[in-house]
This record gives sequence, structure tokens and C-alpha cells, in this order.
Amino acid sequence: MEKRQLLIALLCWVQVGVFAQSQEVSPELMPFEFTLGKWEFSWHLLDAQTRKYVDDGKAYSTVTLIHNGMTYADEFYKKNADGTETRGTTFRSYDSVSKKLKLVWMTAGNLSIVSATGNQVGEKIVLTFDKEINDQYGNYVVRITFYDIQKDRYKWKQDFMYKDGTIVEKTAFYEARRIE
Repeated sequence: MEKRQLLIALLCWVQVGVFAQSQEVSPELMPFEFTLGKWEFSWHLLDAQTRKYVDDGKAYSTVTLIHNGMTYADEFYKKNADGTETRGTTFRSYDSVSKKLKLVWMTAGNLSIVSATGNQVGEKIVLTFDKEINDQYGNYVVRITFYDIQKDRYKWKQDFMYKDGTIVEKTAFYEARRIE
């Protein structure tokens, strides 16, 4: 019996070693390479009534490379100021048909799925949500931007782009700091 257990343990160890090998990032995904690792975020929301930013707590994220270097998986956790939690996963990849970067955000608990498409624009990465949203001011599309990208920090912002041409910038933003 000991030999069998040793053989099973050895096979498991070899398999873990094979799967744990570092993966190469596909060339098309290089713009997102800076996101690999563990991050802490200072999160801020724009209060619609006062038009002032509200500190909305800290968030944490672990980004790994999956699918043989073709996709980033971003496991996200945020403790909201009201005590609730937000958990979700973002998948970042490259669509070879449209030649664009793709992002799919899935929120735990309510099964909401949001997708966005975009490209690197200079030193920024700009993505636009694929579906319109409607509020009391009209129809709009969400634009997200990764900017001020450094090795151990970056910034992210969300803008609302209304059909009438109005753009409400920085409806939410965060500053990310690498923690591992």
C-alpha cells in the first residue's frame, strides 16, 4: 500500500509541476501584462447628487495568466463602505477576428456579465462596454481607461458617454498598488 501511495503522490507532484510552469504571454495580450500579480486598490465613486468623490473602501485583486497565455483571470474582492462585499472575476483576452482587446466582467451572486472592447491608445488602454445603459439623463456607454501605468502602480477610471455627446468623466476611479 505504501508504494501505491508513493506512486500516486509522485504522479500528483509531477502534474502540479507541469501545470505550475510559467506561461508565456501571447503577443496580442502584452498591453495587459502589467496587471499580473496581486493588487490593492483605493476606490472612489462620484456621488451623483453632490458631484463629489466618496471614498468607497479598499479592493484587492489577484491576476494570473491562464489558457496557455491567451487570457488573464482577475479575481476581484471589494469591501464596500456600507459593509457589503463585491466579488467577481474579469477575463481579459484578445479577439483575433476583431483585432481588439476584450474584457468580460462577471459579478458573483447576481450573475451579471459585462463585456467591453478596445485597444491600447498610446500609453493607455481604453475599452468601451458593448451594451448601452439608460439612466435619468439618457442612454450612455461606459468607457474604462487604464492609465499612468507603472511597474508597481496604475490608475483606472470609468466615464459615461451619453448619446447626446455629453461625457461625464471619472464616475468611478481607483489607484492600484502592487502588493506582490
